[in-house]
Amino acid sequence: MIFDEEMLKENKLEIKYPYFIREPECYEDMLDYCSDNKMGNNYEWMHKVSDIINSLARAGLTIEFFNEYDSLYYNLGGMENCGNGQYHFPFFDKKLPFTFSLKARLLK
Repeated sequence: MIFDEEMLKENKLEIKYPYFIREPECYEDMLDYCSDNKMGNNYEWMHKVSDIINSLARAGLTIEFFNEYDSLYYNLGGMENCGNGQYHFPFFDKKLPFTFSLKARLLK
């Protein structure tokens, strides 16, 4: 969630959502990858990767893995289906991560 989705379709990287901004973005009509659009005031916060990992560590969880991927589980528009429910911008293959998976657990 850093780059302008419309510019990605043109194989260009332009920052739309600054990575270190702490204030929420507010949208009146928010697109959602898993349900209908949300009407009204919708808020979205940027979470740095370090925020996520450090929160898990503070909670006493042990990270079992952290993986990055050059594809997404939803289509931003202008993406190609690369199978297994994943979508990608071919121009950006193997160039930058678009999502990640993380597994952590509490050791007993």
